[in-house]
Amino acid sequence: MEGLRRRSARRLSGLRLPYPFDLDLLCDEVAASRGRPLHRRPLAGLKAGAPCGLWLGMPTADYVFYDPGTSPLHAEHIVLHEIAHILCGHAAGPAHGDLVARLFPDLDPALVARMLGRAGHTTAQEREAEMLASMIRTAGSPARDRAWPRTRRRVRTVLAAYRMLIVLRPLWSAMRSAFPEVVLWRPARSAVELRGVAGVRLRLYRRVIEIRDGMLALRDHLPAGTAPEGAAAEARAIAAALSRLAAGEPPADPPGRWAPVGPDMADEIAWLSRVSVAYRALNEGAPTPTPAGSAR
Repeated sequence: MEGLRRRSARRLSGLRLPYPFDLDLLCDEVAASRGRPLHRRPLAGLKAGAPCGLWLGMPTADYVFYDPGTSPLHAEHIVLHEIAHILCGHAAGPAHGDLVARLFPDLDPALVARMLGRAGHTTAQEREAEMLASMIRTAGSPARDRAWPRTRRRVRTVLAAYRMLIVLRPLWSAMRSAFPEVVLWRPARSAVELRGVAGVRLRLYRRVIEIRDGMLALRDHLPAGTAPEGAAAEARAIAAALSRLAAGEPPADPPGRWAPVGPDMADEIAWLSRVSVAYRALNEGAPTPTPAGSAR
């Protein structure tokens, strides 16, 4: 993991990242560097049986698609993952005609030069793209970081992040057990290698994204009409959906939806922390259901 992080850091050094982060400005920067437009679009159908994000390299432009049925921060990360594939120059063979035909029935598959999707971190390319996307989103302003005059402020920042990691752990553990492929690195290893302000910031961001990855995969097991209001209701819906998944019940058609949340990292942490506390209380003394065939 440390080698992957160092390679991603070297790629970051060649990027002009907007601060505060702005996805529109980053997309403009990438498009200008490539000399071709970069379009991003929501696309329904990127869920079970398909990636949650997709990059199509066309002859004259790049198109990045993302699943709109998730939180704003998570949707932004899905786009960043596909942009990371572009920045890394990842290779992909010709697009699979059946997937292109299903998602884009009016598009000639022969026009698609390259296609890469985000559907788990099980290959070297996917892990590299996921790491780079995470580091892009959590990169602080170097000038601002150097300007921090007091160690005490940095210590408070690190301690607050560690506290949130602990609070989020019950919900994250449930998602890791059900969907181990969403986890980028082992917790014990990250605790050793990712220290300090930047490292803990990255760990906390990954915890949020991995929870959202699991919830997106779990969404299809929410019965139609499910729309939780309040953290306790969301926790109950998660527990029920995990049970349906473990029992091998078929996906709902159409599925329900999770509670809406604000667009910022602070919004996600605040909401998911409340859900995690409610989930822990709900499952005190009860093991998280693990689907048959899960790696954990």
